[in-house]
Amino acid sequence: SRFKFQLKPNEIVIGIVAVLRNSKRHDNFLRIAKQLKSDFPDKKFKFLIAGEGPMRSSIESFINKLSLNQDVIMLGHIENIPELMSCLDIFLFTADMHEGVPQVLMQALLMKIKTVSSNDGSTADLYNENNFLISDASFDSLYKNTKMLIDNLDDDLFLNNSREFIVNSFSKRIATNKILNIYKKLLKANA
Repeated sequence: SRFKFQLKPNEIVIGIVAVLRNSKRHDNFLRIAKQLKSDFPDKKFKFLIAGEGPMRSSIESFINKLSLNQDVIMLGHIENIPELMSCLDIFLFTADMHEGVPQVLMQALLMKIKTVSSNDGSTADLYNENNFLISDASFDSLYKNTKMLIDNLDDDLFLNNSREFIVNSFSKRIATNKILNIYKKLLKANA
């Protein structure tokens, strides 16, 4: 997969998968990229942005403004998200506008990808004993957690059964049973 996306073995690959709109905060993703390059000059990074949307031209302009043209790849719409995610060393979720339960975050955790996420909407529902790093959506907080992962990239500190937790808490079977139980309670209360 890394070959398909022209990624070198020595590169630390960090990605975001999101519609290109303001609420997804690609600006913070790119500011994190810029700061990582500054703080880790001996490391090679590649930053992947998957998605399409109304903010594409402003994101491209911001990439130019930050001089990240050689470091960021705008992939556009990607059909096979698991193939892309299998290339990532770190997944970033930077949204700040009341997400539900982000499917892309669940996908990253199912694939046991080291993840940094904003605590937006219901993302905290996916958190379980250090299965990923979660903070407020500010640049400073997200950067601090991303830097911590870079400093500990070879450790498995932040995986803690992330796949098992997601499967056991959010699978179709589990979700169906939760909905059925809600209906049963409603029917019982109205009986």
